[in-house]
Amino acid sequence: MAATAIPAALEMSNRFHAPLVILRVVRPRELNDGHAGLGSPDLRREYDARRSQAEGYLETLKQGLEPLAPSVEVLVRDGDPASVILETARGLEAPLIVMTVRGRSSSRKRGGLGDVARSVLEKAPGPVLLVGDHAGYPLAGEALSGTIAAGNAT
Repeated sequence: MAATAIPAALEMSNRFHAPLVILRVVRPRELNDGHAGLGSPDLRREYDARRSQAEGYLETLKQGLEPLAPSVEVLVRDGDPASVILETARGLEAPLIVMTVRGRSSSRKRGGLGDVARSVLEKAPGPVLLVGDHAGYPLAGEALSGTIAAGNAT
């Protein structure tokens, strides 16, 4: 989940007294550039560093969110982002997926939905809330200023 979607997800979690599950998908480099495997030591180190950064970020985020949500669970998974989001949602009871309309890899100039958001929206097992701007959420300023979480999303 991109950081700008967190305030909306927190608001929904509180409104419906539902657990907040925050998922970060670490996409292996070969999925980004078409090369097969994490066989080279350099690719493995780079991947391990990204995964470790994601785990640290989510643990910090969880600590900040725990006093504000009914319950908080953080997950780091590997693979194709849309597939992993959908698989995770199918394993939850009555999931509401909250995500941004575009991720880091989507072209901001294109406008519209990013590839991951489009795929999730088309195949989701339940409702999807797409967040384009965090300005409309009461806790957005706190969540993104560091009161709730420190650090940047990977």
